[in-house]
Amino acid sequence: MKPSKKAIKQKWWRTGAVGALCLGTGVSGCVECGFLKHGGAPLWQWAGGGTIFLFLVVFGVVFLIKAGLLEKEWKDES
Repeated sequence: MKPSKKAIKQKWWRTGAVGALCLGTGVSGCVECGFLKHGGAPLWQWAGGGTIFLFLVVFGVVFLIKAGLLEKEWKDES
């Protein structure tokens, strides 16, 4: 059974919001880790933080792509 149009729209909102939040946090964190690197912070701090924030960037992009696919599915049902 296919999900209803309302259920798809709710999933689209949640997926898009999580994607945007992760992407924004990840980019902001990567920039902050760059400042840590050039500020003389220990290697583990900026390298570890940068890795985690890059993961968030990729996670956010994947969720935004998923939201785009959900939007297409939602509009195709009209």
